[in-house]
Amino acid sequence: MGRTATIAKDDVARARNVLRAADLPHGIIAIRNRLGRGSPQLIARFLHELDTPAPSDAPALLPDPVAAAVGGVWQALREDIRPDIERTDQLRADIIALDRRASAAEECYARLSSQMEVLQREVKAQYDSLAAGDDHMRGRALPASPAKRLAASLPGASQAPTKPTTTAASEQLDLYRATDDAD
Repeated sequence: MGRTATIAKDDVARARNVLRAADLPHGIIAIRNRLGRGSPQLIARFLHELDTPAPSDAPALLPDPVAAAVGGVWQALREDIRPDIERTDQLRADIIALDRRASAAEECYARLSSQMEVLQREVKAQYDSLAAGDDHMRGRALPASPAKRLAASLPGASQAPTKPTTTAASEQLDLYRATDDAD
């Protein structure tokens, strides 16, 4: 005993029209991928039925004038709804295009988020390394700056002035520059 069909001929026709409108392949596998279900044999059968013209749009039991009138009304109705069908197909194709763009944006977001996490880990590791080095450096005496070494080499350096005087400092700096220029 066979299974019940999960798709209808209308589903196959709509999927094929959407794929055609998007200028994409519209074969059996593409339609199955678009629908997400359905056996290839059933899709092939529906495509064959869609491609095979119906013997007649009007029933053969009607007299010719009535059949002609019904056929004319039928054709007029089909022509009236054709723009709506085309617009619907175009909107479906637009939805597919927007869905692709959304998927691409989600992939880009995921990739950038991953890269950002890696960079944040690197920054944290560098910060931790610098913090550990800073803790290590706090226990060590800092080397004397050139200004401190100069001040220590000047006469009277053993006496620490209680207040720095601008004139004494500038005189010492002038002496230093003079001896440096002479060398």
